[in-house]
Amino acid sequence: MNFRTFHSEKIRCALFFSGNGSTVQALLDRIETENIVMGISSKRNAAGKIRMKRAGIPCETFQFPNDFDRVFSLLVEKNISLILLLGFMKIVPAEFLKNWRRMGRDVLNVHPSLLPDFKGLMAFERAFEAKADIGCSVHKVWPELDSGPILLRRRILDSSHAILSINQARTWLRASEQSLLQRAPLQKIMSLRKESTT
Repeated sequence: MNFRTFHSEKIRCALFFSGNGSTVQALLDRIETENIVMGISSKRNAAGKIRMKRAGIPCETFQFPNDFDRVFSLLVEKNISLILLLGFMKIVPAEFLKNWRRMGRDVLNVHPSLLPDFKGLMAFERAFEAKADIGCSVHKVWPELDSGPILLRRRILDSSHAILSINQARTWLRASEQSLLQRAPLQKIMSLRKESTT
């Protein structure tokens, strides 16, 4: 692998996703698409690929976890400086993350809870069942599950959300995730990530 350090100040971002890409679309609607170099999908029929194509951004599908080494090499070749996980339903291997950080580059994730509460899978559902505050977070992805520095958080519902159905609360959460990205474009996220501990 090539561990060349990234020096350019220009953001070159790759979006990783697995589903219909509604959060991907929110980001595409907000920022200059020249900052988004490519998309990586874990599903051949993911609707998010159509959204990328309409925006004129190349997107490739890989089989995970087997293809992580191939993806790493491709990202280095394309001089990607930032990976955003937007509904990417695969675990990124610790070795991948360590090698990526070694080059001074970051992986960020949008997580459906107010971290550090409710790490891991089914975070929204567990928060709802616990009648806890509901929201979303943008954080650095480190090998330890959902434990990287938190860059942005947004609370959308407090414990009084019991008056809502879980489907209503989920709709609010998805809108909040998208709004969080729309109001915090990559330029702001990049400035925050430089200030956080590495």
